[in-house]
Amino acid sequence: MIIEKILKQLTPERIEKEIKAIQEVKLPPELQKWVKEYEKVGDRDEFIWKWSYIGLKKLTLPSVSKKYRNLVLEAKFISIVLNVLLDDLADKRKNKNLLEKAINICILRNSVQKDLKLTLFDKEDQSCLDLIREIWLFLNRTIKRLPRYKEFRDIFLYDYQQFLNSVRYGYLINKNLNLINIIEDQIYSSHNMQGMIMGTMDLMASLKFNINELGLFREIIWRAQRMGRIGNSLTTWKREILENDFSSEIFGYALINGILSQKDLRKENSEEIVKKIEKSDIKNYFLNEWEKRYKEIREFNKEMKSFNFKEVLEGLESLIVMHFCSVGFK
Repeated sequence: MIIEKILKQLTPERIEKEIKAIQEVKLPPELQKWVKEYEKVGDRDEFIWKWSYIGLKKLTLPSVSKKYRNLVLEAKFISIVLNVLLDDLADKRKNKNLLEKAINICILRNSVQKDLKLTLFDKEDQSCLDLIREIWLFLNRTIKRLPRYKEFRDIFLYDYQQFLNSVRYGYLINKNLNLINIIEDQIYSSHNMQGMIMGTMDLMASLKFNINELGLFREIIWRAQRMGRIGNSLTTWKREILENDFSSEIFGYALINGILSQKDLRKENSEEIVKKIEKSDIKNYFLNEWEKRYKEIREFNKEMKSFNFKEVLEGLESLIVMHFCSVGFK
């Protein structure tokens, strides 16, 4: 299996090397600016931003014009900052009113929400909402500079709605654990990786992309997004237990297959939850799906004429390595 060969590379020396490389990353000033803004309202370690920056560079499509690569990278990076802000509201704060106000900022038309007054929250919450609004407006101004923006704008907005829906779904699960099921987890939560969003932004800067291949392209990107979600799920669930966040598909699979019960899903049961999951077949189940999606992309790639997805597959291999090397860091 491909995934077995990849994970065999994860020696202690390789892991140490990967972590060091991430920690030594110097973010460009235009991206560091947004990290500093985030730090005023959020508490994620800088590792997540450096990790994301490397991942974005590895997975940017080869079709993106060199002239626009830095612009695309900036747009993707600030979209991830926005992702983290919304995730924190849904999974950590679990404040419905605050979350809905934040989501509405990203739903309303720019001309309307520029004048939106956010005065119903305390100073800390207000600052978070103000930053979300600033990022959303800046993101839209940035992608408007891409040559095929108008052509793919509606798809971009549709993709963003799917992401926002995944945030809402995560909130609903943590408010009602009876809702947990593996099918909806896989359908909705994968959009939290923003793979479709990133792919659409790449198309906005891909001058030679043949629009007739759009359906095929999206089938491939959906699978890549799914692979990203698998890597994230397998390497963050222990941290999420301590945050009382059970929106990961890891817990959905564990419940459906009798590995865990509803009563198990409590922060104070963290040690017992970890033991039960680690003794199960959960890891192999999701790695097998990763392998399946990898092979599907490889087959779809034979039909794609606009560009070769070989670099994307290599990027996905690097990404799963980054996920497993970074356990406990993000």
